[in-house]
Amino acid sequence: MARSVQSIHDKLKAKTLLLQTPLLKSGETGSNYTGDMLDLVNMKRLHWSDREGRELTAEPLDLASELGKRAVEDRTQLVETLAELDDEFMMSFLDIGDPAKMSPASIKRKVLIGAVHSMFFFFQCK
Repeated sequence: MARSVQSIHDKLKAKTLLLQTPLLKSGETGSNYTGDMLDLVNMKRLHWSDREGRELTAEPLDLASELGKRAVEDRTQLVETLAELDDEFMMSFLDIGDPAKMSPASIKRKVLIGAVHSMFFFFQCK
């Protein structure tokens, strides 16, 4: 995943915003997708319990866990990149001071309304 994001940045000279990230089995890459995703906007672990994707559960992350710490790092990068793209968002971020405390609504608003002009979606297919 990191290589894909870096490739977009390098080849297209585009800012990348990672909103969700797939969870892979520890230390592995490629087809070892667990079926879970980290939602960096809402800070939740998403799990699809069936192969068709009809049954979704969203669990809040324990921010003290290893997975929670990774999500906080990735969300910090997301918030900092949005702040670079939008002055109003930057002022809000500076007032709050903690990326983990930024409201999901303000992040969604800046991602979907005007701050981002090109969107790329990654899908893992089996």
